[in-house]
Amino acid sequence: MREKVLFLAQAKQTKESKSKLMAGIVIFIIVSALLLTLISKSIVFTNEPLKNDVNETTTYSTQSNVDIGLTQPRMLQGMRASGGAEAEIEEMIDVALLETMRNNPLFSAEIDKIKKRLDIFNRSQSSDEEKAALRESIAIMYESVNSYSMETIDRIRLTILEGNSATFSTLFNSARQFLPVTNPSEYESFISLENSTYFEDFRSMATGKSNNDTKLELGAAKRVIAVYPLPNLDQRITELEVLLLKKKTDELESLINISIVNRLFTQANEAVQELRSLEPANGNLKNYVAVIAEGLKQEKIEDLSSEVVHLKKSENFELSLRLVRELLVIDSTNQFANETNAWLSQVITLNRNIDGLLSDSSRLSDPAVAIYAQNLLTQGKNFEEVNQVTDRVRQLTLLLEEKQTPIEISFNSNNIARIEIRGVGYIEPTRSKIVMLRPGRYILNAVCRGHRNNLIDVVFSDLNRSIEVLCGDKL
Repeated sequence: MREKVLFLAQAKQTKESKSKLMAGIVIFIIVSALLLTLISKSIVFTNEPLKNDVNETTTYSTQSNVDIGLTQPRMLQGMRASGGAEAEIEEMIDVALLETMRNNPLFSAEIDKIKKRLDIFNRSQSSDEEKAALRESIAIMYESVNSYSMETIDRIRLTILEGNSATFSTLFNSARQFLPVTNPSEYESFISLENSTYFEDFRSMATGKSNNDTKLELGAAKRVIAVYPLPNLDQRITELEVLLLKKKTDELESLINISIVNRLFTQANEAVQELRSLEPANGNLKNYVAVIAEGLKQEKIEDLSSEVVHLKKSENFELSLRLVRELLVIDSTNQFANETNAWLSQVITLNRNIDGLLSDSSRLSDPAVAIYAQNLLTQGKNFEEVNQVTDRVRQLTLLLEEKQTPIEISFNSNNIARIEIRGVGYIEPTRSKIVMLRPGRYILNAVCRGHRNNLIDVVFSDLNRSIEVLCGDKL
């Protein structure tokens, strides 16, 4: 605006200087004659370049890919409408635009002509026809500049659509001077694109497409469209996403089938979960899940069975039994599990029963307990391959033999009673007698004439080797 004011101020100073010189009538007449001569020449001079302006404008318009045929007439009409007799020429002047385009070879000559005509206009009184002609010339100049600017933008856009970075740089560099004035928004968008990785991503997108690399093309296309909305690229992205999804699901189904064949059910199950997340409606999911579930079940059974065999061999019977019962929860009809469960239960029960006798060996003196111990020893013969059982059987046998060795038992009485040792024999009346008996439980019966029988229940052992047996109460 400041340049425009200075430009017009200079013109006004020239006009004022001219007015001062018109002091006399003679001078006025002379100057008027000169002015009329200049004006007539100016009109002739003006009409010639206007045709050239129209021709240049038409050339830009036909080369442009954007239909600006509607916008240009409206601009021209607006220019002409504003050019009534009341409008001032100064209102039409865009100093910034003229100065910007003045260095462009296509417009420099015509701009110089317009500036000369403006100078003549400011130094003289012009008729309405002359003003209208000048306004028309300025309007056509602006129209030509606009057409050229739009054509350049179209050509730059074409390089963007083609991903031609070299041509983009050449065209944009040639337009850097005037685009900020003629089309600032387009200029800013081109700057943003220039500073991005658009062309690199465009090349990657093209490479991915030519090499049938869906992943590469899709990634590049998403980056491209984030910078510049290429026509139909969003549709292509959707197609690529569908293709990539199909490729991924096909790969997953292939992996699932291979894993099932190779009995890698855990790997197959992980692939099924990923397939479900990508394609919940996949028709094969139900079958995959059923086959893998059965496979995982058998795999678990095999793992547990193997562990049970290992623990059984190392005689860790308690833990082995827990795993067997876990196995039965998975498959209650499993023959191995049922047979092993019975075997382990017998071994563990036998060990516990023998341990009970070993912890309290005095019980072996009881004949009934001794018989029970003999039964345990008989059961132990069924598990001679089990070290734990054979060790316990050996200890119990030694204790049982020890408890069955006769020891001296001292009987003290009153020399009246006849003592019956049930299951063994009798001791005639005596005051003291030593009898060899095996440790154990015995029933003694003292019989005296005129007395009740005296029954005594006693256990003889190393700790109890003597007893006093007397008559019962008198009758």
